[in-house]
Amino acid sequence: MTPQVERNLWDRQRDEDGNLEPAMWFSRFDKYYRPQGPERNLLEAYRQWRVQRGANPSDIDSVSGSWRDRAIEWHWQERAEAWDLEQRRQLIAEEEEERRQMRRRHLNYARAMQAVASYELDQMRKLIQSNEPIDLPEGEVRRWLIDAISIERQARGIPDHLLAVTTMDDEQLLQHIQALLTTPSDPRPSRSTDGGEEEEPQPPWETGTED
Repeated sequence: MTPQVERNLWDRQRDEDGNLEPAMWFSRFDKYYRPQGPERNLLEAYRQWRVQRGANPSDIDSVSGSWRDRAIEWHWQERAEAWDLEQRRQLIAEEEEERRQMRRRHLNYARAMQAVASYELDQMRKLIQSNEPIDLPEGEVRRWLIDAISIERQARGIPDHLLAVTTMDDEQLLQHIQALLTTPSDPRPSRSTDGGEEEEPQPPWETGTED
């Protein structure tokens, strides 16, 4: 027994008695009616068919009875609309895949930019630990850091308020970077001379002071 193949509505169909749609009428549906798109109409399909056989388009103002009957019998409108929906579904899927690829690219760019900024910061850290003076290029490190954070934020959909660093002015950001560079690598809290734990110093923009 031959297995039954599931058909799409826009493919050649069988009627309730199992009779296969005549090849001639399926060809007319498939070539002249379905490809017109959502604004299709039967008269335009009939006109195209007649013109290909030498008729004058201006002489064709109505559809023949046989075309109208076969279109109803074989549900041309419903099948063509099913085709439209499938095309829209495929388009949405393609657009979503393109957006996923774009997000991956942007994340890769952000990681690369962050790696460069991290390297520069590491070099500065070494200079500071060696008591060497550092000469920060004006705005350069800030630009790399802010651009990288901004791109990653957009790619991940992180709200702006979670990234307050992007709103710091130049002086605040440089203070923050220098504070990070001079922070000891030992994560244990430092202790005061009286045996208690010292409070970790806060950046000036978090203490509310302007000095």
